[in-house]
Amino acid sequence: MAFRSNAMWAVVPVQDLLGLDGSARMNLPGTITNNWVWQLDVFEPSAKLTDKLKKLTIESGRSR
Repeated sequence: MAFRSNAMWAVVPVQDLLGLDGSARMNLPGTITNNWVWQLDVFEPSAKLTDKLKKLTIESGRSR
């Protein structure tokens, strides 16, 4: 998982954080159309999501 990496930055696609399905894909490898067009209209994270991110951040030592 990105949070456990020793890299300076942890990058997690928002689609993964929100548990979105394949319709929210950013791109489809092997195709040349309709890539990089998906957008997140509104982002209002739930308390459950923010608690999960806080826990991951603390447990992975990224809360410095």
